[in-house]
Amino acid sequence: MLLITCTKCGFTKGIDSYYRAGTGRHGRMSWCKLCDSARRKVYNAENKDKVRAQVQAWEDRNPGKVAERVRRFRRRHPDRVAATGKAYREQNGAKRAFWQMTRQARQKQAVPLWADLDAIEAIYAACPPGHHVDHIIPLKAMRGRTHVASGLHCEDNLQYLPADENRRKWATLPEDAAAA
Repeated sequence: MLLITCTKCGFTKGIDSYYRAGTGRHGRMSWCKLCDSARRKVYNAENKDKVRAQVQAWEDRNPGKVAERVRRFRRRHPDRVAATGKAYREQNGAKRAFWQMTRQARQKQAVPLWADLDAIEAIYAACPPGHHVDHIIPLKAMRGRTHVASGLHCEDNLQYLPADENRRKWATLPEDAAAA
């Protein structure tokens, strides 16, 4: 095994203790991973606003990668996600009530005069277990943070979707969901 001496701490360590780098003598950085990690922590603490802006800029340029990272995290840590969600709901009851009331008001405003309310009620009553009644065109369709369309709450705009698929779809238009 190749041993390298860290130019920061002076300890000799195996090559696996160093990050890869194209400019290093052995294709590795001159500082070991521990020293480099300490340097990064200090830099990040001293430059919080700059680092936060850089991260935000990268996230804005790479929404697909961010979404995939979130999906991977949710798959790997369902218990942590559930616990965080539960804690948030407990701490933000008033906020959740506001959102729910806003959604209900928006839904009422999205019911056209010609809608068959009995048919809508029957659709909800016949929803299969493990499924949600979903708006094909969401009541408030979003692309990123931009509101792009408003669907109607009527029988022709409702469908059954498996609960997990409906949660993934969120407020996206059908063509946006197909592209993802």
